Amino acid sequence: MRPKKQDRPKSNPVRLIAYCGLYCGDCPRYGNKTSWLAQELRRELEASGFARAARTKTARASGYKGFPAFWEMLGMIAGFECPGCRKVGCSVTCRIRPCCIKRGFSGCWECAEFASCPEFRWLRKVHGKGVAHNLRALARKGPKEFLRGKRYWLKTIRSQSSKVKAQKSKKREREGSQKPEVRS
Repeated sequence: MRPKKQDRPKSNPVRLIAYCGLYCGDCPRYGNKTSWLAQELRRELEASGFARAARTKTARASGYKGFPAFWEMLGMIAGFECPGCRKVGCSVTCRIRPCCIKRGFSGCWECAEFASCPEFRWLRKVHGKGVAHNLRALARKGPKEFLRGKRYWLKTIRSQSSKVKAQKSKKREREGSQKPEVRS
């Protein structure tokens, strides 16, 4: 369950625009209530003795076989929170944030080289062209106007959405033309 907006930390929306052009407020890790709930569940499972019982019965009872993977996943979720790029950065391997800070930029959109910057390669794996789209919008409109418009997070750019819609439409057409024969 993703926290409701009123449950998430309050911050100046402009301060939630990451140096790379992503918007921290759109990130599932920012103000993550799920992380806290996973921590609480782990504590409760330990306190009730369930975790200990599940670990000892793992080899014998099929109902507990998945417990180690479940416990590991809870640990991952428990650590899956971020206070935002401008506070600490979302990744220790990110070189975008230190670069902007060093150059005195509010974000990459202020840099003339952002379109060809090699530092975005690792972001493209998850965010596709969304980061470049956001940076162009930020450079063109500025942060306040950018926040009023469409922001991209994952690889869901309009052109990709259009391709998916076109594929679904073609599939429906094919399925419609393959109606079974009616025998009398």
